[in-house]
Amino acid sequence: FGEVDGALRAKIEMSGKSLGGKKESKLGRKELLRLLQEVVEERVAAGCGESSDGDSKSPANSAAAPCAFALLRELFGSQNLDDEVECEGAEEGEGEEEDDELNDTADTAASVLKPWKQPRKPKRRGVHGGWAWRADIATLYNLAGGLEKLRSERPSTAFFGNGDVMEGMRRLSDMYEDRSCRMASLAGRTKPKGAIEGFILVSHSDDEARQAEQWQVLNGHFSRSSVIIMFHLTNHYALVYALRERIDADGTITRELLTSRKGQRPSTWMSWVEARQVLLKWNGYKLLLVERTA
Repeated sequence: FGEVDGALRAKIEMSGKSLGGKKESKLGRKELLRLLQEVVEERVAAGCGESSDGDSKSPANSAAAPCAFALLRELFGSQNLDDEVECEGAEEGEGEEEDDELNDTADTAASVLKPWKQPRKPKRRGVHGGWAWRADIATLYNLAGGLEKLRSERPSTAFFGNGDVMEGMRRLSDMYEDRSCRMASLAGRTKPKGAIEGFILVSHSDDEARQAEQWQVLNGHFSRSSVIIMFHLTNHYALVYALRERIDADGTITRELLTSRKGQRPSTWMSWVEARQVLLKWNGYKLLLVERTA
């Protein structure tokens, strides 16, 4: 498949779009498959899959390894891309793709990184029976697009969710047992599986006393020398570098945490009120606790 992949990527580059692009520059699923079909037809027309006696190479009439382009042409057959949908909901929807609120798997642990937007589970068989190969190819290149986002000059974390971050931490801990850590959700509007005991469950109905209690729980965890806290806020992951609390002359109590809205430098003192508003905005936004276990 390597030769097919190389030819397809060259075709994508010529189109002016990319797998990991934003908005109009992003290559959609249907267009990806259309470009793949063009590549296949061009290569077969140029002679790929033809044996010396003019017969098409296939497992049925040739002992030699068949041409991948010829095999794909057999899969495409005479079906029209516009008439076949093998994976419901797989076509990208409208909206701001860099907004990780679209990733509804943010708290689901995964064995591999997942695309920024998950299609519904592919059908076991294609529309006309047999292998739903188009859905598998679309998923493969959706993953490739997600990796492009992560490796770009300005990386985007919209490709993965909290579960993937936790899985990455677990794998690193398995590799370096003398520096192992555990990672779990500490605060949010929903309590996911595997959250720490005493999870801070925030709600719009929390009164001042409840908010003060939540702050004290957060402060207690932050003060432990074996713990750091990470904030999954709007389209970003950043450390919580410090907490502070003061009582102003008029008696107003101000509670703030030092974090970053962009990049990783400690640059923003965010009030606990605003931090709670972020947590209440979407299930995926969480405070995450990382604890040294070795």
